[in-house]
Amino acid sequence: MLFIGTALMGIFAFSRLRSIKKLTLIIIINLTPFLYHKLFPKISSLKIGDKIELNSKSVDKKDVDLSNRTEPYAILFVFSLDDCTSCLEEALYWVKLKNKFQSKIKLFAIAYSHNFLLLKSFMNHKGITFPVIWDREKDIIKSWNVTTPVKILIDSNNIVLNLSKSLGSEEIFENYISFIIRKIQ
Repeated sequence: MLFIGTALMGIFAFSRLRSIKKLTLIIIINLTPFLYHKLFPKISSLKIGDKIELNSKSVDKKDVDLSNRTEPYAILFVFSLDDCTSCLEEALYWVKLKNKFQSKIKLFAIAYSHNFLLLKSFMNHKGITFPVIWDREKDIIKSWNVTTPVKILIDSNNIVLNLSKSLGSEEIFENYISFIIRKIQ
C-alpha cells in the first residue's frame, strides 16, 4: 500500500509535466519494489520434514546439541536484534511458552546481533534463561535460508514439524499455543 501511495503522489506531483514518458517512468520506478516482492518472495529453504543438526556453544559458553535433550520437542527461535522489532516484542511470549511447556518442549534461540553485549543485555532484560546461540556472522541463518523472526518446532528426531513467523499479538500467541498443544499430544 505504501508503494501505491508513493506512486500516486509521484503521479500527482509530475502531472504537470505533460510527458507520458516521464509519467510512465515515475510509475514504474515507484511500483518496482512492490512488484519485485510480490513476484519474488523470499522462500525459506528450510521446510517441514527437514532434519536439523545443530551443535554449538551458547552465549553462556555451554554446549548446545539438539540431539542431547530429554524433552520430546524443541522450539528454536531465530531472531535478529539489529533489524527486527517484532523479535524484541515477542520475546516476552517466549518466556511464557517456556513456563507453560517446561517438561515437554526445550527452547533454544539463534540470535544475530552485531554486538555481543547488546545481546546479553537483551537476554537479561527479557528474562531469557534458555540457551541462546550468538550467530554473529549469520552462518546458521544463511545456511537455513530463513528470515527473522521464525520459530521452528522440531520433534525428538530433530525433524521440522512447523515453521512460524512472528507472533505479533497475545491472540496470535494463544493460537500458537493451541497449535502446539494439538501437535505434541
